[in-house]
Amino acid sequence: MSALTNTELNTLAHRVMDAYVEFDARLGDKQERFPVTQFDQLWRAFHDYCAAMKGRSWLHRDVARVVNGLRVDLGLQIFATPSGVLRRVDRMECLLFSDYDAYPDDNEPSGLKP
Repeated sequence: MSALTNTELNTLAHRVMDAYVEFDARLGDKQERFPVTQFDQLWRAFHDYCAAMKGRSWLHRDVARVVNGLRVDLGLQIFATPSGVLRRVDRMECLLFSDYDAYPDDNEPSGLKP
């Protein structure tokens, strides 16, 4: 795989941010159930970002802000977050901040059931 340019890395970071904004908007809608589809989009964007950033000594501040504290927020009872989502958020923290996947052989289904 060729080295990605800063522009390409910025594009991946923006994709994470766009997916987060959509997820957060749906999460705040009290009329809906937990937005699994939007979380799956966030997860895919985030996973692509981490793969591109693997081995780098820096990361995008906005992406770090999204992940930092997300586990605590989603752990609140009001959101009725599925346990599989919480597990993925734990993985997000490990992948981003430690460049480590706590569950490397985990084959997750494409969609989580709430």
